Amino acid sequence: MVKAQKSLFYTLAPACICGVAVELAGAGEIEKADATQTLGPDLLIDQAAPGGSDMTANQPEKLVGRVDLASIRDQNVGAGGTRVTITGIAWASPNAPRQNDAETVTAEIRYLGRDGVGGNRDDVVLGSASASLNYNGAGEYAWVFDEPISGIVDGQSPYFRIDLSPANEAGNGTIRVKAVTGTGPKFSVAGKTEAVEG
Repeated sequence: MVKAQKSLFYTLAPACICGVAVELAGAGEIEKADATQTLGPDLLIDQAAPGGSDMTANQPEKLVGRVDLASIRDQNVGAGGTRVTITGIAWASPNAPRQNDAETVTAEIRYLGRDGVGGNRDDVVLGSASASLNYNGAGEYAWVFDEPISGIVDGQSPYFRIDLSPANEAGNGTIRVKAVTGTGPKFSVAGKTEAVEG
């Protein structure tokens, strides 16, 4: 594995199209900001918005959401699979200060494999990042990673999972986000998918 120049992508040898885990060197702060403007122009999905139901996770619980990166379905699969590069994520939070008292949030992004279902042997963890959460009332919260999360997957499914883990020094950090009942948090995801040729 070779790390490119500052803030560029990790380069992975396509020896295994089932995926390779990659850890981040660090990540920027999570700030209240317009998700579309902050993460754009390379949005793979843009669902972070007020409205809908709410989901809450209390440390050590995780908020779990499945996202459909449809660009993989749009022919971005080569003989060597698909390189997925995630540059940032966003979500919306309600006005709930006591339920957004996490000082840090860790995001883990995983590919759900050919079957598109989490928890099976074909899942591939692409990487994770942690950053400070600066909660400032209801609105959209955007997080641009200092280093992208990137990996090669088989590209047989467009489904990925994002886990958010809240934490604070007291050991009882909480995060509350806007969600769709039965689906999970409404995430926006920025990055790109590219076909990997044999």
